[in-house]
Amino acid sequence: MARRDIEKLPSKVPFVDNLTAQEKRALSRLKNNSDFIIREADKGGNIVLWPHELYTREAYSQLENPRFYRKLPSDPTGVYSTKLRTLIDRALELEIINTGERDFIWVKHPTTSTFYMLPKPLVLDLPSYTRDSSHFIASLQDISLAQVNFLDLNVACQDGVLSTGLYRKPTATNNLLEFRSFHPSHTKKGIPVGQFLRTRRNCTRDEDFYREAQDLTKRFKKRTYPNKYISQAYQRAKGQSQVALLQPREKILDKSVRFITGFNTHWSQVSVYMDEVFPYGSKQFVDCLGDGPKWDKISLLLPDVIKRIGMALYALTLVSYS
Repeated sequence: MARRDIEKLPSKVPFVDNLTAQEKRALSRLKNNSDFIIREADKGGNIVLWPHELYTREAYSQLENPRFYRKLPSDPTGVYSTKLRTLIDRALELEIINTGERDFIWVKHPTTSTFYMLPKPLVLDLPSYTRDSSHFIASLQDISLAQVNFLDLNVACQDGVLSTGLYRKPTATNNLLEFRSFHPSHTKKGIPVGQFLRTRRNCTRDEDFYREAQDLTKRFKKRTYPNKYISQAYQRAKGQSQVALLQPREKILDKSVRFITGFNTHWSQVSVYMDEVFPYGSKQFVDCLGDGPKWDKISLLLPDVIKRIGMALYALTLVSYS
């Protein structure tokens, strides 16, 4: 029934483009520019334009290092695949694995991996560099040190009292999701809430929170978020305390069934149809059935409709040179 209703949805819907013609032309020029390799940074979510000559030079310097790589006379995938199949079949005969595990492990058509590189920021020379927890603890024990940065925190000590504030690395950019991005509305509305609550949680002193909240507000506005969403998120965080936000929340075991589908203009209507098809997963229906462990499984049959977001904007510029 859900499939029939979904198939009735109009195939042609009003198309609203969230990219201007100028932005499209810029993306096309970037994608077709062979002078640069475009990659996402290893951390921080930044996009890096890497000169093709330097990228190739670095790739060869790594691949020609005999400590880590050696050239093979031929592709060994077929040989390895045959050996693996023999081991898997033997494990099945000995009842070490079942048929389901066999099917999961076995890859019928293996593919050759692609070598590529992700740029990492040079952080060793930054004042904020902290190697690991031991390095952080050692920094705290230095009585001459008034404050130290660790991850996204600035930890300060004044009159024997520790306080924390928000810390952003010098290499950090405004990588908040653009509000015009093709994402579900509840996802975009929830981002300011999460960011302002994180800021409130990380800031011990109110004046630090107000200062960081102003900066966060500016960054959200640059990403075209409506003032209403920003203000509501700020007010919600303002009414919280750091102590309350640091309290561990009870983890609830999620046993729900998930219906995963690509996010598109019909996504909200698909969710409505799924609710109509699975009324027996509702609380009212389960209450009518009475108590008993056998009804626990029925109550879990109402699936959560999960969106699969499409390709990120930067990915449209990626070109494989393998």
